Amino acid sequence: MEIYNLKNKLEYIDEVAKLEYEEWAQNKENNRNTRIERKKEKIKNMFFYKSFCKLILIDKDKLIGFISIFPSDCEEEESLTPWYSTMYVKKEYRNHGYSKLLNDAILNEAKKREFKTIYLKTTLKNYYEKFGAIFVKNGKIIPVLNTALPRANQYFTAWHEIYHIIFDKVSFDHFIERDNTIEERKAECF
Repeated sequence: MEIYNLKNKLEYIDEVAKLEYEEWAQNKENNRNTRIERKKEKIKNMFFYKSFCKLILIDKDKLIGFISIFPSDCEEEESLTPWYSTMYVKKEYRNHGYSKLLNDAILNEAKKREFKTIYLKTTLKNYYEKFGAIFVKNGKIIPVLNTALPRANQYFTAWHEIYHIIFDKVSFDHFIERDNTIEERKAECF
């Protein structure tokens, strides 16, 4: 089982575009093939942006799933970038831990690209928190994944944030910054 950047494995772009279309497209019956072709072109054109990445999980030449970082993915918050997006695992491979593999891979990619924070728009409750997401931003549900902290610290930080949300006056602007000194990090985590 291997994770690849889709730009290095373009033989999977047709399947990825079709799966994205089936999962997230609206009005699926309208111009299906044309819209899938446009999706493929959009993906190819985005490969040159620092804030775009699409990773794929492959097992014995079979696509298991994929995940992305997008420059934007939330019309309500256009100023925020980059966005954690399109985590997808094929139905027959779900509940085997593959989403965790994809999540860890995209967070590592975000670190390599020196992103301090990545944002996520979701309607899922109690799902992304297991990956370290915390909710901030003016009372809106925008999970923030801090790419700089080790996983155990991310879990503690999430609970730390929940404590502040419950017991403090709510400000929703308490971010954990990646560039803190070690002493500041200790204060954030303990």
